[in-house]
Amino acid sequence: MALIATAAAVVLVAVGAGLFFWLRPGHQHIHTTAQGGLSSPVRSAPQTAQDSASVPSATSPAAVAPSPAPAPSTVGSVTVSAGAAQNPAAAAIAAFVSQYFSAINSHDFQAYDSLLTPQVQQGQTAQTFRQGFGSSADANEILVAINPAAKGETAATLTFTSHQNASQAQGGTGTCTDWNITLFLEPNGTGYLIGDQPSTYHAQYKSCQ
Repeated sequence: MALIATAAAVVLVAVGAGLFFWLRPGHQHIHTTAQGGLSSPVRSAPQTAQDSASVPSATSPAAVAPSPAPAPSTVGSVTVSAGAAQNPAAAAIAAFVSQYFSAINSHDFQAYDSLLTPQVQQGQTAQTFRQGFGSSADANEILVAINPAAKGETAATLTFTSHQNASQAQGGTGTCTDWNITLFLEPNGTGYLIGDQPSTYHAQYKSCQ
């Protein structure tokens, strides 16, 4: 009987020890985590929140299309570059410049003289006009840039090609000359007049033969 009692006591102790190790808190947490299929207790952010963060809204900078730059346009005989077209006065200046080239190409001194300020008119005569523009024929006129100048004037930068008698060519450029000039325009009512050039200004030209 003593042996049976001792064996029963040993069995009970073994069973109790097994239950103790099985039911202790650390083992219970690991077992629950494994059943839930999680690799760690840290929760991931909801997928819908991630998706909404990656899609630009209608008001976000990525959703706003940039405004296209103005395309070159033509006013009279003058092509207005995309850069000059950004100036609000581009159309009015191009129209005035077109009159300037028209007066030269038609060799009309009166029309040319009417585009000058009174100060500039004092240095112009029909003879000086014929000497400078008597055989000129200008083409490919482009209004390249419009910038503010001194005394409230507007500097209109132009390129064009002139054809003339070689005897009237500037700097020995022959019968074909490429020009880059600036007209200094003074406001005159709703239009402009060509004013004096600064003493430091020099037109640029080269032969296109």
